[in-house]
Amino acid sequence: SSGINAEYGVVGCVNAVDLYVSLGGNDRWSGLSAFASNDDYDGPFATFEQLQRTIQYLNEKEVIDKITVHIDSGVYYLNEPLSFHSVHPLVFTKYDEGEAPIISGGRPLTGWVKSQTNPNLWEVKLSGVNDTYYPKQLWINGVRRPRARLPSIGGVYQWVSPLSKNTSNPINNWGLVFAKGDIQNWENLNDVDMVVYRAWTASHHVIANVFENNSTVMWKNPTGSVNVLGGFEDSDASGHRYYLENVGEGLDEPSEWYLNRTNGVLSYYPLPGENMQTISAIVDNLDFVVKIENTAHQTFTSISFQHHFWFCPSVPAPCDAQAAADTNTSAVYLKNSTHISFESVDVSRTGTYGIWVDSYCSDILINNITTSDLGAGGVRIGNSGVDTTVRVTVNNSYIYNGGNVFAEGCGVLIQSSSDNIVQFNEIYDFSYTGVSVGWAWSYEPTSYAKNNSVVYNYIHNIGKQTLSDMGGVYTLGYSPNTVVFNNIIHDVISFGYGGWGLYLDQATEGTVWSNNLVYNTKSAGLHDHWGANNLITNNILAFTGWYDGAIRTDPGSNLNTFNFTNNIIYVSNTTNLFTGQFSIDKNNDFYFNNNDYFSENATFAYKFGTGVSISAWRNEGQDVNSLVDISPDFADPSAYNFNINPSSPVWKLGFKPINFGLVGRK
Repeated sequence: SSGINAEYGVVGCVNAVDLYVSLGGNDRWSGLSAFASNDDYDGPFATFEQLQRTIQYLNEKEVIDKITVHIDSGVYYLNEPLSFHSVHPLVFTKYDEGEAPIISGGRPLTGWVKSQTNPNLWEVKLSGVNDTYYPKQLWINGVRRPRARLPSIGGVYQWVSPLSKNTSNPINNWGLVFAKGDIQNWENLNDVDMVVYRAWTASHHVIANVFENNSTVMWKNPTGSVNVLGGFEDSDASGHRYYLENVGEGLDEPSEWYLNRTNGVLSYYPLPGENMQTISAIVDNLDFVVKIENTAHQTFTSISFQHHFWFCPSVPAPCDAQAAADTNTSAVYLKNSTHISFESVDVSRTGTYGIWVDSYCSDILINNITTSDLGAGGVRIGNSGVDTTVRVTVNNSYIYNGGNVFAEGCGVLIQSSSDNIVQFNEIYDFSYTGVSVGWAWSYEPTSYAKNNSVVYNYIHNIGKQTLSDMGGVYTLGYSPNTVVFNNIIHDVISFGYGGWGLYLDQATEGTVWSNNLVYNTKSAGLHDHWGANNLITNNILAFTGWYDGAIRTDPGSNLNTFNFTNNIIYVSNTTNLFTGQFSIDKNNDFYFNNNDYFSENATFAYKFGTGVSISAWRNEGQDVNSLVDISPDFADPSAYNFNINPSSPVWKLGFKPINFGLVGRK
């Protein structure tokens, strides 16, 4: 039973409470009914503010088993991030028969007028624009629109040189020399964002000065990567590429827009057929859409979270961390919370990551979600600190179309966090890595990323020729008991070097990689870089490494040990099986055996290790029982059907069947 309270709605003792929110509601009503009564005396709430007050009141009731909040369809624009603390389990869901409601951190734009100075443009004036808030994203009828850009959409400029010929000079972090005329002292130069591609990141810069006489640009915030501009990261890995956004003088193509931060006027160049009187136009507004902090037992189902603001760390901090790990916002944010579930939700049109499970969280379930149109990546777990977040499961989800602001965003990023499971997902259309695990660059005896599982995922169309030094699955640092199992990875295409399928990066240790299918990668299907005590077994690497070779290792002066057994290496247009440094010494100790090496090219020269023959390689104790130039007898490799026929010789090597049908969403 329950009653009505004049201020909060619900009184009395109940085991479960159902509350309702609708755009057609009224905060003077009880919120206990989905629809308005015939006499308009009662019905749903109109705002989340009233819902928050009611839940706060219900926190004082000890006998409530669960509170279920039903949200009617429509778009709910927030004035502040949605946040609920409850001592009772909370469930948020849509109305039974309605569409999923959209909870938006955006700001709708109305009142468009034709520009008085350019007949192609329409304008709207925004209030509240200042140095800390100025929208950077615009969606027209649900589609992200590009900011006015130079050169034109999809193009890039090439910078000429670093500021100093000494590539280790720190001054090179603060600017560059451009081709004459590419950057000018435009009006409202402070409006312009400059994005410079590196190897595995793209740095965002605020312009301080442009010196047209010597074609030099200086920034207010530097690059922050390992090497200064002009160093290692800017060889073939970067192409010396950059572009400029929010340039008023560059507003010359349909779909582009520009915000004049001085007067707050937003100008848009409509596509043919767009009616500016009827379009839906939304800009980013809030840093977060939902903040879940210091709470437990909350479930979100059949709800869409959209539109949130992005910003770089405050000047003069750099804005170019690996995996976009220096971004400090997300559409959905969790901290110090446990037993939180997201079921069949949509997280889209974001400025950075869709969901960030930050520090001190445990037992988080992300199941059957769709996350797309992402400024950076899909799901981020943990941070760069100690291992305080554990047991996050990302299951059966679509994670795609990322890197729209920060090209280095990952489909799923696990930093310093353990006991997580990423399984049965489809992850695609990213400019950098599909799944990244670990956040340490040395062999540490104490791990902050252990017991992680990346299994049964379908990861494809990664890189998109945008960045370099990436992997379909990427690991970093001491990661005992981390397993990468039964994934399908294909079409990892980097800009320069490093479009790898399975990438064991710096100090990866104690991991197992098995039953994975990797094909169509620009660089090696497997790259072990300074790894230690890793097992790579029962994988198929096909049509990989046309840029360098099928298998790569780079030990340098660091420990590099792994076992490579029972794998199938099937090549077509690569000239090398092995690439990198395969000489065996005190820092480089590996074991190869029971593998099958086959090339479709009848004249292919099979070279192993440092470029030696199979007999010389076997004299070193490697691949003693392996097959060379013997087909694994795939069903139809030209159609990417890598099922193995019963008569295949690989069965005698001990190769185990891989169940491709289990991979991906169900």
